[in-house]
Amino acid sequence: MKAAFTGSHRFCHPLFAFSLLVISHVCLAHDDPNAAVPALRALKVDSPLTVDGVLDEPFWEQAKVGTDFIDTRSGLAVAQQTTVRIAYTRTHLYIAVECFDDRIDQIHATELREDRSFRGDDWVEVHLDPMHTHNSKYAFFSNPLGTRVDASEGPSGAYSTSWSAEWDLAAKIYEDRWVFEMSLPLGVLNYRQEDGQTWGINFTRFLVRSDVTSFWSFNETDYYKPRNFGHLTGLDLADSQLDHNLEVTPYITLRTDINGETETELETGGDVNFRLTPSITSSWTANPDFAQVEADADTIELRDTERFLPEKRLFFREGEELFASGSNRHYYSRRFTDIDAGARVSGESNGYKFALIDVYGDTVHDESYYGNSSVVRVLHNVGEKSNVGLHLSNSDFKEGHSRVFANDATLFLNDDWRFHYQVAGAGDQLEDEAGEVGKDRQDYYGYTS
Repeated sequence: MKAAFTGSHRFCHPLFAFSLLVISHVCLAHDDPNAAVPALRALKVDSPLTVDGVLDEPFWEQAKVGTDFIDTRSGLAVAQQTTVRIAYTRTHLYIAVECFDDRIDQIHATELREDRSFRGDDWVEVHLDPMHTHNSKYAFFSNPLGTRVDASEGPSGAYSTSWSAEWDLAAKIYEDRWVFEMSLPLGVLNYRQEDGQTWGINFTRFLVRSDVTSFWSFNETDYYKPRNFGHLTGLDLADSQLDHNLEVTPYITLRTDINGETETELETGGDVNFRLTPSITSSWTANPDFAQVEADADTIELRDTERFLPEKRLFFREGEELFASGSNRHYYSRRFTDIDAGARVSGESNGYKFALIDVYGDTVHDESYYGNSSVVRVLHNVGEKSNVGLHLSNSDFKEGHSRVFANDATLFLNDDWRFHYQVAGAGDQLEDEAGEVGKDRQDYYGYTS
């Protein structure tokens, strides 16, 4: 059941405050110790991992083994089983996966390009929810050739391959299985520096020749979603080594125009990225150079609406999944074009996910406007699966202003009923090139299901 409404009006609503009051009484408690999901205990080690696809490190013999993958079609144990092992140090998470196959000669593996969809290949996906919020995840893929793909997913269910991290993986094909090892720096994840942690985790395997998908933690519906993950236990990370991941990227460009007269223009700028805490990251930029960003794929499309393209600029990618908030798009980072300066802080703390972006420069929407724009997104985790969110944005230009307020929530009332709503209000006042007020209006939007 769905309903939506739109219009133009001066907008106000009480749902945000009301939802915070009500949902605590109707949502399930978080971290139910009796949850009927599989669990796997991680082994703490001091030894380094040689990432070569050969499970010859002594600690792999000591690590607990997870198996009993379930076929999504039958709901029974899958014929070609998979085993997983997990170990960790103060700086890295180690994962070993063995994919057994009695017809290894029919394995499908051709893709060598990273961060591409494995069309036609066998693959395994490792799902991680380090903050154990049941609504967000990191995803890491491998095919039998050891080709890597990484992605992230936010509470809205929006899946983004724009997110990227530096991690190591190697795979090897044997007579009766293919195997991969991965070494994942803790510093690329949002996590807590505490002992006795439980993370959400799941594994998915796809076998091309039989068209079978299997899961370690299986649920008949929404089996890809973090709310149905298993548990990774035994994580003592109070002594983990915080890697601030400091990255400094300077830019120097020199341009010379020769057209009767010679004009030379020198520009400088730079980016600074670092992690403030294990769960909060930040980026700072001045006169950034996006010339090295991968170009968009060429397509021919006939449409009467705006085309939304994936974000590829590193400054905007961390925390991008939080801004997806259901059926309506309140924020589109590609509208920020020629940036003079910008700052971004995003992460998780005390049950809240947040992202704050502030940029000074050109914003393009039909026309180009120059000024300062700020965007804030906050989500509060409630109960085991639910969340309520707030979106605020404000742009002040020389020609006027644009402001948006939005509130949304996804509430799991029980195992059978889920309620979602989204409401928003916007106010715009902009002048045209002649200095006349060309737009002065308030709009509202609502959606529920």
